[in-house]
Amino acid sequence: MLAFARMDKSILGSIDIALKKAKTSVLFNNPSEALWEFCKPGGPAPATEGTNGGLIPYAGGVPIRAADGSLVGAVGVSGGMPEQDGEVARASLSGST
Repeated sequence: MLAFARMDKSILGSIDIALKKAKTSVLFNNPSEALWEFCKPGGPAPATEGTNGGLIPYAGGVPIRAADGSLVGAVGVSGGMPEQDGEVARASLSGST
């Protein structure tokens, strides 16, 4: 981990969720919510979110890519609704290379 920030008075449980969203994004080389289609009930790999020490298949984890497109890390955000977390995570990458 290179950086971590938590807003004052935010829910402590969001720490683990944010870390797992970033982990999900890195392990599957995609935004964390992309995993949902595979692990949802009736999906091709139900319960995949229980692997790898726990994954979070909701918005808020986004991959960080180098200029050449290679995966170099991820951002994980939690504390709002998943759609909000995804928006904040994507905004955090604006202008980074």
